[in-house]
Amino acid sequence: MTVSLKELVWERLKKQGKLRKITLEDLALHSTPEKAWISVQGAVYDITEHVKRHAGWKCGCAVSELMAILRCLGTECTEEFLEIHSQHAIQRMQPYMIGELVPKEEAEKDAENKILNMFPSLSPEATPVSEKEHHDLNLCKR
Repeated sequence: MTVSLKELVWERLKKQGKLRKITLEDLALHSTPEKAWISVQGAVYDITEHVKRHAGWKCGCAVSELMAILRCLGTECTEEFLEIHSQHAIQRMQPYMIGELVPKEEAEKDAENKILNMFPSLSPEATPVSEKEHHDLNLCKR
């Protein structure tokens, strides 16, 4: 079985806890040259540096290419990307992968689980905090 570079990067980020779950709403917030994200084939890429350094800002012959990129910022653009790029281009993008595109419900559940992992006492199964523990926690805040 052949594993793609995308899958390897995906797994590495997941193991490191760096694979973010990103919704279409989150993606849409990153639609400017200063915060430039796109989604291709379920992966989300931060292409901010590529956009900032693009030749289209200085060279007239690359303006249409830059305009096409700018139109896709903050969107799921697999179809547009694959119309003009090869699979090799996707492989070259892997270092810029920051997360996976997921439905809003999945992202909310993931965020809830992260909070519960950080604060197990918030879990519905957690035992109530005793008065002494509450007192001790308040002393730590001072």
